[in-house]
Amino acid sequence: YTGGADLNSFGNFALLGFDQVFNPRFKWTARLGVEQRFNQNPVDGNSIYFGPYGESNLSYQFGPASTLSWNARYGTEPSGLTNVTQRQTFRTGIAVAHAFTPRISANLGFNFEVDYFDQSGVVDPFYETIFDVALGVNYKINRTVSLSVGYQYVNVMAPENISFEYTRNVAFVGANLSF
Repeated sequence: YTGGADLNSFGNFALLGFDQVFNPRFKWTARLGVEQRFNQNPVDGNSIYFGPYGESNLSYQFGPASTLSWNARYGTEPSGLTNVTQRQTFRTGIAVAHAFTPRISANLGFNFEVDYFDQSGVVDPFYETIFDVALGVNYKINRTVSLSVGYQYVNVMAPENISFEYTRNVAFVGANLSF
C-alpha cells in the first residue's frame, strides 16, 4: 500500500521459481510470474493492471567472510509522483560484503534502475534512469548493538522530463539494535 488520501496502489504476485544451490558457496534464486495491481487515482479513476514480474539473485561467497551478489528485478511499482499511479521498473545491482574481523564489516553496492512512466491523460510517457552507489561500515559492539556509518550517491536522469532530474549525496551515522 502506498499513496496519500486518494492515490492508492495494492499489488499481488503469483510466482513460480526455484532456489538452486550449486555448491555451499554459490546460490541462485529466481522467480517469474504475473503481477496484479489495483490502482485508485483521483485523476483517472480506478484501474486493474496485469503484467509480468521477475526477480533473480546470484550469491557467491568468495572468501570465508566475503560475499558477492547480483540481483535483478522487473515489475510495476507505485510511481512516487503526484497523480501518477504506477511505473514499470527494471532494477539490477551488484553488492560486495566483507567482514574484516568478527566486529568490523563493510559493504559496497552499485545499483542501476530504469523506470518507465506512462499514464494517459495524467503524464506524457518518459523514462528515468537512476545510478546509485553506496558504501557502509559496521562495528559490532556486542550481540545486540552495532554502530554504522555510510555514504550513498544517487544520480537521477530523465532527459524527456528534466524537471525530475537530481543528484543526492547522503552520509549517515546510526546505531542498530538486534533482539
